[in-house]
Amino acid sequence: MIIYQKNEIWQLLQRPIPMTQYMQMPKIYPAFFEFNIELISPRHHAHVALIAGQPYALVLIRTRSNVELTADLNSSNEKVDGGCRIIFDKKKQLYICYFAPNRIGKHNITIFGMCNDSFEKPQKAVLHIPFDVTEMTKNPVSFPETRKLFYDLNLEVLSPKNTHLIKVGNGTKTAHIIIRAPNDVELIGHLQDKSQNNIANADSIYYDKQKGFWSCYFAPNQDGMFDAHIFARKQYDTRRYSLVVTFQIEAKEISRPPLSYPYMWQLFHDLHLEVESPKNCSTIIWPKTASYVELFMRASNNVQLTCSIHDNDGYVENGTLAQFDSEKNLWQLLFAPQCTGEHKLNVFAQQMTSVTSAVVVQFNMHVAEVQRPMKFPIIYPRFKTSKARIYEPIDGKLKKGSTVLIHCMIPHSTDVKITVDSNWIPSEGYQGTILKRRFTVGSKDVVIYAKYGQGANYESVIAYSVV
Repeated sequence: MIIYQKNEIWQLLQRPIPMTQYMQMPKIYPAFFEFNIELISPRHHAHVALIAGQPYALVLIRTRSNVELTADLNSSNEKVDGGCRIIFDKKKQLYICYFAPNRIGKHNITIFGMCNDSFEKPQKAVLHIPFDVTEMTKNPVSFPETRKLFYDLNLEVLSPKNTHLIKVGNGTKTAHIIIRAPNDVELIGHLQDKSQNNIANADSIYYDKQKGFWSCYFAPNQDGMFDAHIFARKQYDTRRYSLVVTFQIEAKEISRPPLSYPYMWQLFHDLHLEVESPKNCSTIIWPKTASYVELFMRASNNVQLTCSIHDNDGYVENGTLAQFDSEKNLWQLLFAPQCTGEHKLNVFAQQMTSVTSAVVVQFNMHVAEVQRPMKFPIIYPRFKTSKARIYEPIDGKLKKGSTVLIHCMIPHSTDVKITVDSNWIPSEGYQGTILKRRFTVGSKDVVIYAKYGQGANYESVIAYSVV
């Protein structure tokens, strides 16, 4: 608080404040003058009230462009959650401050300022305004917590409207926030509990090109209160993302295990990919007796999927197999770990018109035990582009001298041949797109070749090693 200087010289202001105006002002602090703040409204009152027919009161402030304002609304010495919204109007160079009470009674508004040019950016109180609520409107509102950058970037919350609180439960597993942003702005987010612990794999933020807005999903992992933080930056800005808006989430009756999201890149959504199985989880469960796990994904006909698996030592060679299940119209993605520990399962996508692929989604997997490690067969480019599929054997290692049934689908080929000990064996059993052939394994790699079109050359499609 400050003491009024009757001698206008000692006020040190460009426009000194006369005593009559000072007595009609709200309580002001030294930072009011430090930040050169001008109170536009209330102009001649020391308090505010609800605007007629509206569920909020309004305070208008003008200050320097390098000053950012925040505020608190308190009732009975408790902060009113969602009680404040501060918008900076660039055109008018004016802060528009909304205050929405949640009950009848005496409230207090405190407005803070901080200088963006300062390295430490300390927040200082500038104004204290009484707010007496004698009657509540039929449709009270609350506001998510927004920062100045939210308006500087021209962001807009499309849903939910007029509330800071999203309730999750009773069959609803996620909170969905929709934000409109300019084309050159990117968003990310994360979910925190009330102890400010980040909840892993609890958010999915992406731009919906068809609808022209950002979808922000948050999935609480248990009952309780959470903060859904959304960050933004310009598309080509190399600096860190900055917090722009925060919603509160109240979660009740969250099912076990809770929904979680794998890490998805924007390209996943641009290509309209879908994870069919497992649904709604970021972590793949490893069965102790298995040799591999599988994912199923849906993609359009002009998209080709591949995959990779990484352990603590890096990329696992021949540890994956991506093939197309034409009966289900799904991609089957197989992952075979070679050791225990943490693993990352990556899926890549490539449009047929593109020469490069990019990672689109990543899952986690913890492997406690590997009883039957295996490697997949080597597959060649033709296997991928023709959407071939191996039914058996899935294991890429064949035992010398054993009798094996090769069963696979090789679409679009005019003929198929197999080499055993570097010798061609008859391709009997190949009908249409299906190869079914039983033979005895020799001592060298077994390779399946296919011929396409009228050419005389055969191309490698699948190769098995011999042990």
